[in-house]
Parts: sequence; C-alpha cells; structure tokens
Amino acid sequence: MDKFLQWLSENGTVLVGAVFAFMISLLTSKRVRLMDKLANSLLCSLFSTGLYYAILSFFPQCSPYLAVAVGTFVGTFGVDETKNVLKQKLMQFLNIQENPENGKKQ
Repeated sequence: MDKFLQWLSENGTVLVGAVFAFMISLLTSKRVRLMDKLANSLLCSLFSTGLYYAILSFFPQCSPYLAVAVGTFVGTFGVDETKNVLKQKLMQFLNIQENPENGKKQ
C-alpha cells in the first residue's frame, strides 16, 4: 500500500490529466454509440499520458502540470484530430511532404 501511495503522490497530476482527457472527450464526442464514445475517451486518456511522457523524455525539466494541459488538449480535440496535427507538425519539422493523391511521402 505504501508503494501505491508513493506512486500516486509522484504521478497524481499525470493521472488527473488522463482523467481530464477521458471526461472531456466523453462529453464533447460527436459519436453516437456509447461504446464508441467510451473507446475514444479511453484512447484519449492513454494517448495524452503517452504524449506527456514523450514530452518529458525530451524535456525532463518540464512541470508535471503539463500533463493536465496535454490531457485537456487531447480530450478536447480527440485522438484523430490530435494525431493529424502532430503528424503534420512532425512532417513539417522533418521537411517531408505528403502527396495528397495517394497519401504517400515524397
């Protein structure tokens, strides 16, 4: 129990970010079926947690409160939109252009 409480005190804000992503995605989802909403919300929370830890690996000095902001961002826009924005920015950063006709990189 002590190890769990220690983990919770170290990662509490990351957990709050994941919960924010889940709740915001659930409330703003345009999907009709409940299972689709729940699956998308779960993906949002997992994606936001992974995205926070990816940012943390590149910038170890960043605040854990960034997890709440990342969770809110991912939950608001959803996994698909967030993925498209990140893909576009990464391709722009790496100077890779995508051919719109067949979706392949040039």
